[in-house]
Amino acid sequence: MRVALVCPTIGQTRRGYERYFWDLFRFSRDELDIVLFKGGGAGSPRERVVPHLRRTGVLAQLFGESFRHTRRRIEFASFAAAAWPYLMAGGYHLAHFIDPPLGPHFHRLRSLTRLKMKLLFSNAGPMSIDASRWADHIHCLSPIALAEGRERGIPANRMSMIPMGVDLCELTPTASRGELRKRLGIDSQCFVILAIASVNRYHKRIDHLIREVADLSGNFMLWLDGSLHPDGDPTLIEMGRELLGNRFRHTHLESNEIVDLYGAADVFVSTAIHESFGMAISEAMTAGLPVVVHDSAHFRWLVGENGVFADMTRDTALSGLLARFIKDATIPCSTNPETVIARFGWPQVARLHHEMYRQIVEGT
Repeated sequence: MRVALVCPTIGQTRRGYERYFWDLFRFSRDELDIVLFKGGGAGSPRERVVPHLRRTGVLAQLFGESFRHTRRRIEFASFAAAAWPYLMAGGYHLAHFIDPPLGPHFHRLRSLTRLKMKLLFSNAGPMSIDASRWADHIHCLSPIALAEGRERGIPANRMSMIPMGVDLCELTPTASRGELRKRLGIDSQCFVILAIASVNRYHKRIDHLIREVADLSGNFMLWLDGSLHPDGDPTLIEMGRELLGNRFRHTHLESNEIVDLYGAADVFVSTAIHESFGMAISEAMTAGLPVVVHDSAHFRWLVGENGVFADMTRDTALSGLLARFIKDATIPCSTNPETVIARFGWPQVARLHHEMYRQIVEGT
């Protein structure tokens, strides 16, 4: 079985999509005949860099900020066209991809070239979509997404539910909490609210997070680590500095450095209302950090007893919780990393993916 793992933005940015597919590749390459197709970085026999029109390259200069959607469409169309000859020549049984715009292009190209390769789509965006027209199999990351697919009438044998994985080995802080705070310039008594998310309004709702935290008083800090690439909103960084001053920090650290933020923080907060999974949330729990998330069926499945829930659609719900945490210097929950690893840990999650691949290729 030969598998193509396709993610154009690997090598260009670091978000949940890219982390997930990179880790899946990392935990699969010794077990499977698998090749990663990516948009940047270094190439190798198992990692093919596909030349294409990047939305942040020449396209950004030609179209500017007013044509983000156009730039995105051209990026994925050019990537699909450039990758397809390699997929045809490589003898692949399955192409696994995560970016929805690739689906229609791959489906049309497969029809035109009569290639028998199966198409697997991971429905990992902020909102679940119906990919049944152009994907042979749909990978859901939660039971809620699986139920949504069934409600759309997608046959059960065309869907699988497997969560994203977390790697315990990469989530052990490099020093004690006190030492980490010294390194990061954080006062020992400061209550640190950590958010790790793409810097946007429409999905991660960073504007709501900043406004809620700005209502707090006392010795606290909001530390936001997140990417502005490719479609982030820099005005949110300005908003944080304006409303919070020196109680706001923004970074975009390398993946192997984020673990120390988990080790130095008091609580992890996500203000997203919808998630396909929530990789940063699962990582924070694996690192032993309490989490505060939206009160919904999905987040209750994901977090269980490892967090606190708030109605993130309601103003003051989050700020009220955080104010009590700061005043009491405690959070009414504890995180058990072992239970998180038992549910979401690599490499067992990788093995579930491998079994899904075999069932799709064999038609079982």
